[in-house]
Amino acid sequence: MDAINKWYFTDRNFLIIARAVFKKEDLRLMRESVIKNEFKVNSTNSEQKESERLGIASDEIRLNEEWFHPFKNASLANLEEAVPEFNQITFPPMIRSVRNLQSYVPWHQDSRYVMDARGIRGHNEVITCFVPLNEEPDDHPSLEFFLNSNQGAEHHIVRGGVTYNKYDLPKDSYPEPEKCFRPKLSLGDALVFGMDTLHRTFSRKTPFQPRYSVEYRITKLSQIMPGKDYYDMVSRRFYHNKGQ
Repeated sequence: MDAINKWYFTDRNFLIIARAVFKKEDLRLMRESVIKNEFKVNSTNSEQKESERLGIASDEIRLNEEWFHPFKNASLANLEEAVPEFNQITFPPMIRSVRNLQSYVPWHQDSRYVMDARGIRGHNEVITCFVPLNEEPDDHPSLEFFLNSNQGAEHHIVRGGVTYNKYDLPKDSYPEPEKCFRPKLSLGDALVFGMDTLHRTFSRKTPFQPRYSVEYRITKLSQIMPGKDYYDMVSRRFYHNKGQ
């Protein structure tokens, strides 16, 4: 199997399947740690309880440097060649578990969420690295994509009554199912994609077992901001950017 499969249209619209990037044992240890930390969290307000119900890890779990440990032993050469400018991972990563249909994220582009987070403290250019943590990722919910070489930013609607996973495409803008791409993954693989790449949660099996995954947001060195923490994929170290 190829070490990398790439559909690259622009730096905002692409999909890379990076095979065997991470050591399986590192991801197994990470999965065990995520599950162990879940039981330590005591949600105290309605927002925290809502995020827990949807499988979105709280800051109490996310704010930990250990989630970058898999990069220490990762085989990054093919990824560095594919997206050479993107090598600074923002902190903290997004850690998810998908236990039910309510945890599914509808069709969306990450650019829509990035616009919300941007303000004066956000990054203008980021890509996503999705890493499944289950032993057999295809037995658990994953991601499906709509790949369009002319893809631009889409209009999103806001789903009422939800705080998280709130964006969706209008129903008449949904991609046709037969034109969607559903990559098959193994433990150690990663999906890397751009801000405008259309995707959503997808499962080959119903019912399904819970999915554990981590999503790293990666930006460029030119985009890092003073006062923020990052993991440098080149030097493989975590650091605080003091800036000027």
